[in-house]
Amino acid sequence: MVEHPKIKAALGSSPFILSVGYFDKFLGPSRIDTFPHLGEIDDPINQILKDTFNTKNDYISFDFPDFYAQVMKFPLQLPGIEGETLFCFIMIRDASLPKLGIAHLKQIKDLFLEVPEADLLKPEQGIYNPFFISIYKRFVEKKQPLPLELFSHHVRAEITTIQGFCEYILKNYRHQEEIQDEVYNFIELMLESCYELSNVFDELA
Repeated sequence: MVEHPKIKAALGSSPFILSVGYFDKFLGPSRIDTFPHLGEIDDPINQILKDTFNTKNDYISFDFPDFYAQVMKFPLQLPGIEGETLFCFIMIRDASLPKLGIAHLKQIKDLFLEVPEADLLKPEQGIYNPFFISIYKRFVEKKQPLPLELFSHHVRAEITTIQGFCEYILKNYRHQEEIQDEVYNFIELMLESCYELSNVFDELA
């Protein structure tokens, strides 16, 4: 398995890595800027860009041994350019952290759209700094996603415990007369609720 020491090291000092790219009609997938700056690094960010623009999906997730990358792709009509230009951002986080929901990715996109259109394709470092700072303030200093992630993690753990307990009773005590049918019906109802709650969290993830 290929390791990515620069990515791993960067995630040791920053809660995320955020990269911005677009599809150039002549050069293909191109990376514009990355926070924190990693220097010259072709893998895996450039490969993620290539894979992103080779799929029709707007939301893509890539899993690596130590981290994962979530990508959102969207078209923009820029002044002076014929046709739409495809942009994307890549959010990279430690593999131990839950993935961000679509709502959070859309918030990142909204902040991206605050970058002046005239500056979107400028390669100069620093153009995207206000965007990166906004993401950091919103999702780290204000800890927006963390309460939801921690809530989801703890609730899922409790649901799993209840679900396992219900399945154990239904499997091992179904044919014992001392447990009444009403109790079985109640346990089956609890188990069904566990499944429904798990599905809700899967949809929010």
